[in-house]
Amino acid sequence: TTTTTTTTHSSTGVYSDPAVLEVEYSSCVPMIEGDFENGMNSVKGKSFEDSKMEIAKQITQANCLTSKQIKRMMMAFDFEDSKLEYAIFAHKYCYDPNNYWQVNDAFEFESSIDDLSEAIGR
Repeated sequence: TTTTTTTTHSSTGVYSDPAVLEVEYSSCVPMIEGDFENGMNSVKGKSFEDSKMEIAKQITQANCLTSKQIKRMMMAFDFEDSKLEYAIFAHKYCYDPNNYWQVNDAFEFESSIDDLSEAIGR
């Protein structure tokens, strides 16, 4: 019997969510929680939706985020259109796209769920 344990590392620490570790992408390491919280604080600290979007996209593009983290980032936006724009953008940077259904809870309108599904091809 052989047992294999997988641990992923980022530049600032070890990511240890065992549910996420089941999925392996060679070029994608999920952003560790402390770094994600710093990023969230930066996004939340901006007054304008455009500024929030720019920072959120920069953070997302430089890292892989879990579906839960993407949902949390969506909650920083005030407008449904912004949440949808970000969700569409973030999908290609998602560490666990099989769990992307979780982001649906961030929307107020069910039509946004339909628009997201159409945009990401689901």
